Amino acid sequence: MLPRKLLDALLPFQLDGLRFGLRRGGRCLIADEMGLGKTLQAIAIAGCFINEGPILVVCPAILRFSWAEELERWMPFCLPSEIHLVFGHRNNPVHLTRCPKVVVISYTMLHHLRKAMLEQEWALLIVDESHHVRCSKNKSEPNEEH
Repeated sequence: MLPRKLLDALLPFQLDGLRFGLRRGGRCLIADEMGLGKTLQAIAIAGCFINEGPILVVCPAILRFSWAEELERWMPFCLPSEIHLVFGHRNNPVHLTRCPKVVVISYTMLHHLRKAMLEQEWALLIVDESHHVRCSKNKSEPNEEH
């Protein structure tokens, strides 16, 4: 069950998006215009899967902290200690004693840690700014800092 605060924040079209995403088992593309609350819709969908296993959020490196802040804000049942931001090989979630509820990773780090990430079973995958996903011969974030 999603928190009342989150449900009350969703506009009618976002509630429609949430219902659509849930009918599709979380497999959907949220392609609303910029500024219409795609992150909030994705978090609402993720909140419905949080007890089924870890959630992986893949985003540009610069957005990792924003994702963590939004997750903490809208998912009070997910403690800050249960949100893991990946910055390098050393804080690969595989090295943790228990898997966090949410892992937030950049495209570049996902590429570097792809083997470990593929070994983990994820309840849900969120790909933010998916236009960054390209053919494997191209680097998705050429100027990214890890």
